[in-house]
This record gives sequence, C-alpha cells and structure tokens, in this order.
Amino acid sequence: MTEGRGRKRIPSLVYIFAEPTERNGHAIPPDDFARHRAELARFAKAVAGDEVVFHFASYRDWLGTWPTLDIGIAAHGRAVIEAFAP
Repeated sequence: MTEGRGRKRIPSLVYIFAEPTERNGHAIPPDDFARHRAELARFAKAVAGDEVVFHFASYRDWLGTWPTLDIGIAAHGRAVIEAFAP
C-alpha cells in the first residue's frame, strides 16, 4: 500500500500458481484445477472494488503473455514452459 501510494500507482496483489499434470507420480485431476480457479474467481469477486486490486493467473497463462514482449523474453517464457510444464 505504502509503495503504491508513494508511486501514485494502484496497489495490487498478484497470485501466480502452477498447474502441474502430476504430483508425487500421481495425476492431478482437471477438476482440482477447476475448483482452484473457481475459488480464486470467488475471492476476486469478493474483494472487487477494494483499495488493493487482486489478479491471478497460472504460470502457463502468465508466461503465455510474454510473446507480446521482446523476442528474447518470449523465448525464455517458452523455455520455462517446456522445462517445467507449470
């Protein structure tokens, strides 16, 4: 809050999460991801209009925005996705 105000910016909380296909050798059901995203959407709706803005994205979604940036940054984003499958 203090930093945002000092810079005349809107304070934001960004939650970035992974959605791996498995954990400890066991597949993660797609429904788990859907429930998690639904919970985040409910939270975002509950805090909408508050002084601190809440944003959320999976690593894959977030890294997917990188191609709009510098070509080197886009390549790095693709490499992260390929190496870690977040």
